[in-house]
Amino acid sequence: MTSHRIGTREEWLAASAELLTREKELTRLSDELARQRRELPWLPVEKEYTLQTADGSSRGGCRFWGPPFDYCLSGHSRGRQR
Repeated sequence: MTSHRIGTREEWLAASAELLTREKELTRLSDELARQRRELPWLPVEKEYTLQTADGSSRGGCRFWGPPFDYCLSGHSRGRQR
């Protein structure tokens, strides 16, 4: 079992406040990274897909259907060229 140091309430409050500051910065950085990822350009889907659904086979240019992926019905999706 790990042995933890016993501190005062003031030490804990100071350390907790410092961690909270770092956690908020991490959240801001993560939000910025997610924003940049959303701004990546979209590429047309160039491959035909056959989907096996409960209603049978369905062909389309996108692997996603329905909101929020309605844009797939037009044959376009996000993706990276390989």
